[in-house]
Amino acid sequence: AGDLSGALEAYERAVHVHGRLGTLSTERGAALLRSLGLVKGELFDHDGAVKAFLEAKRIRESIGALETLEGAKLLMNLGTSRGLLGDLNGKLNAYSQARLLHEASKTLESEDGALLLNNMGNARKEYGDLNGALDAYAEARTVRKRARCLESAGGAGLLNNIGAAKAEAGDLQGALEAYKEAVAIRERTGTMESAAGADLLMNLGATKEDMGDVDGALQDYEEARRLREL
Repeated sequence: AGDLSGALEAYERAVHVHGRLGTLSTERGAALLRSLGLVKGELFDHDGAVKAFLEAKRIRESIGALETLEGAKLLMNLGTSRGLLGDLNGKLNAYSQARLLHEASKTLESEDGALLLNNMGNARKEYGDLNGALDAYAEARTVRKRARCLESAGGAGLLNNIGAAKAEAGDLQGALEAYKEAVAIRERTGTMESAAGADLLMNLGATKEDMGDVDGALQDYEEARRLREL
């Protein structure tokens, strides 16, 4: 928290100086405001984060620099912060705008694009639209495969989300396959021994239990417990 507080002060001073010099309405100024918003979000000041992101968006629009990868990332950050304030419609709208910006800047087929699609899936799942969530997750998976970034912690996280959505939709076999693929990726990438790895094993165990494989479920639960104690 101390480091974040120091970063917040530094970014706020930089924004103030750029404002006095008349150099805030630039791509550099917009990037600075985005960084300020990210730090505010880390400090749970989501209102402040949204204000910083909106000002960065206004600047990018005014100088014709919104239809870029950085503009798309900014809109994704805005959507996430709005979601944390309980504004699900605002979250989905910002994510949809971010997707359009990725498409305009031809950057959707990238790790950043896959992350956005994953977040869109999460938002649709929150909205109760399981089919829409699964469509977004499937597209994110395709993008990760094409961009060669499925074999990563992010790819495993996506597969965990796919498994959860399939389980909720009643497709236990599909959920089991997604979870197993996520485990295999975490084992190959050395990211199994983590909180996310433990959560994944809990989900895998719950699915096995629902499918009647009690022994397999207990093994996964025990391994999840071991990981949480590391």
